[in-house]
Amino acid sequence: MTTRPDAPWLIRERLLMLVLLGASVVVGWLCWRLVKPFVPAITWALVLTVLAHPLHERLLAMFKKWPSISAALAAIAVTLAIALPATLLVRQIGSEAVAQHRDRTLALRHRSLEARDRTVSTTRKSEQMDQARGRS
Repeated sequence: MTTRPDAPWLIRERLLMLVLLGASVVVGWLCWRLVKPFVPAITWALVLTVLAHPLHERLLAMFKKWPSISAALAAIAVTLAIALPATLLVRQIGSEAVAQHRDRTLALRHRSLEARDRTVSTTRKSEQMDQARGRS
């Protein structure tokens, strides 16, 4: 693409290149918007793959004739390594939430009983004062 020195800057080839560049940027941005929600899951999958690779290699050495079995066992082991602690954590959080709710409910009941007792006590004292005034 040779151009003359006196040729205009915006020629058909440059305009086509700019349009294609702009379209590529827009398509790339749309692709990123599509992939963005999955990036954390893909990252964790990559991390777990790197961490589980030695286990898979050991299982492959044990089950040389059955690579599918070693892959399934490695997948089950990784799943259990994630699911068991997560289950225990969720169970503990649930127990703590129930205990907290129970404690707060008891504290509120106790406060309302104290308030009722104060109200009854104040009412009795005022009745006693009214009776004492009436007698005097």
